[in-house]
Amino acid sequence: LIKSGQPPTETDHDYQMTRKEPGFTQWSCRGVSLFFRVQLPNTVHKKSKYGVTLTEDNCVDKDYSIRCPGGWKDKGDGWCLPPKYYAGPCRKQNYFGEYNLGREYSNPSSKVYKILWAERCGADWPCKEVIGRQCMPDLQYVHKGVWHLTSCKDKEVCQMFTLAEEAKKDDWRMLLVEVPPTSAVAVEVGSVITLKAVNRFREQVAHDHKGTGVEDMLGKDEFTLAVKKGDIVEGEEWEWTNSFRGAAPYVELHNPLCDRFQKFFLGLYNNNKVGGSAKVGVTINRLATKQTKAADSRCKLSHIRGAPDYSKAAENEM
Repeated sequence: LIKSGQPPTETDHDYQMTRKEPGFTQWSCRGVSLFFRVQLPNTVHKKSKYGVTLTEDNCVDKDYSIRCPGGWKDKGDGWCLPPKYYAGPCRKQNYFGEYNLGREYSNPSSKVYKILWAERCGADWPCKEVIGRQCMPDLQYVHKGVWHLTSCKDKEVCQMFTLAEEAKKDDWRMLLVEVPPTSAVAVEVGSVITLKAVNRFREQVAHDHKGTGVEDMLGKDEFTLAVKKGDIVEGEEWEWTNSFRGAAPYVELHNPLCDRFQKFFLGLYNNNKVGGSAKVGVTINRLATKQTKAADSRCKLSHIRGAPDYSKAAENEM
């Protein structure tokens, strides 16, 4: 019996491993707790030895419909040859064709057999989807010297802030966006139309009789969104690497890494002058770009044990 998050009861469990299903996958964007309890059949009246194998992987699901493990050559007739880099304990060619002895785990072409063989022999089948593609980015912000985590949904306002006018206390906010592996996101900042903004608009119309555009309606709010990539190193001189200014500043953040989130610190500044305090909303949208597609393809290979380290190629893309 396996339960994630809390110890299992007799009837409350996530999964039950059997001979037909000897393994399971439990994926999480930020980690998960697993609890195991082994229950032997009633017919067993002696001590038994058992083992539990945990394999860390960046893959949500593997394609066991393919004949051979990733990187192996299909010779036909069910036989597969390993690549030169394979250094596992199994023989130099392995059979994954149909050979049914009445039990699924004895049939080399079955998913169960391949799961057991992969753990024993140190090889993996191709990945269908990496975990990072299932995860949403995290947004954190500083309030009164403490970091606060916000749950974000795609294409929805993630968090709203009230910024004082320029050069006043609280005229800016420090944000931290953590982008999932093999992912890209767009961070957008825009004014939230409030009663104060509407009144500013009315006053402006009364004075100049113009006020026909969106910028007028928003009170001509202007913000700066500054970006710094990576961790903060103590003692290091702080410097923003990029900045974007306008009524609705926008930035794209890319993470080509296979196995970890990438940090981006953002500074959100209010550039409005006297009487220009503003309420702003921060929206995070997931993107599908050429970079994410390339990273996704590369990272589907990076989990194959013994293969060239495809994940290191990410360092050259950053």
